[in-house]
Amino acid sequence: MEDADLRHQLIQFREQVIYSDNPSTNEFRKHCVLRRAMIDWLIANKPHDAAELVFGPPHYLKKNTDRAQVRRYGKQILGIIRRHQSLRVLRLRA
Repeated sequence: MEDADLRHQLIQFREQVIYSDNPSTNEFRKHCVLRRAMIDWLIANKPHDAAELVFGPPHYLKKNTDRAQVRRYGKQILGIIRRHQSLRVLRLRA
């Protein structure tokens, strides 16, 4: 699985889950845990656990991210990243 696949999965999660659960206002999107800049960071760094997800992003990303969304969706986001990494390893072994 390439990083483009991971990006697609994160965007799909944002669109189908996060935006479905919350009002899709410009303000909400601006602070979304899966806005474009955060997705870029997640793909580049692929955090392994909640601590990396919470403390890993640079200050400018953290200060503009809704912490309630990190708490609410963090485990699911990490699960998407873990599945991506697992499938990537399996493909490399094949």
